[in-house]
Amino acid sequence: MSNENEETLYNQLSYGCYERRLFAYMAASGIGKITVSYSGGGDSGCVDEIWVYDGDGKMIDGCNPEWIDSEENLSEPIWDKHGSFADGGGYFVSGSVEWNAINGTVELSGVDYTDVEDGEDENEDGEREQIEESWSDMLYENDEECSDSERNVFDCHFLLLHCKGKPMPKALHTRLLVEAIADPKNVELVEYMRTCTK
Repeated sequence: MSNENEETLYNQLSYGCYERRLFAYMAASGIGKITVSYSGGGDSGCVDEIWVYDGDGKMIDGCNPEWIDSEENLSEPIWDKHGSFADGGGYFVSGSVEWNAINGTVELSGVDYTDVEDGEDENEDGEREQIEESWSDMLYENDEECSDSERNVFDCHFLLLHCKGKPMPKALHTRLLVEAIADPKNVELVEYMRTCTK
């Protein structure tokens, strides 16, 4: 990789809003899409599965999402929309968050299942009928601008994941060392630089 390309990738992985940094990391790692499925209702909900796909839409077997990012960040849109799923009963939802690096989009979609009002007829199995309603929210598109605070703040998480287990160019090593010295509160970066400079 040329010095110019290294510089571009360094900036894409280290600066900007979370979505842009994640998409840059996914593209550099051959990942086209990450899908986080979930379900919940009443007063509880959870992430069910996390699937990772390559650029051709083929599932990457044995890919541990933990090395991509924490579940907390990947599932954040779920909790932003549903909170604790508390609604007093009679409601259930199943859906997914799709992080698409190819299109540069984040989309939350699902199906709401709501019990019909009391007194309505039950179905043949003696169960209360439910109303199903599909929905979809586009949360991010690649033409959205990052805020000034996001654009200018250094974040090393995806850059360190990208560098892990690979020879690090000297120029990149020097820049990371400068960042570590400039901001010792960045524990992840400081510890990484301490390890790779031994």
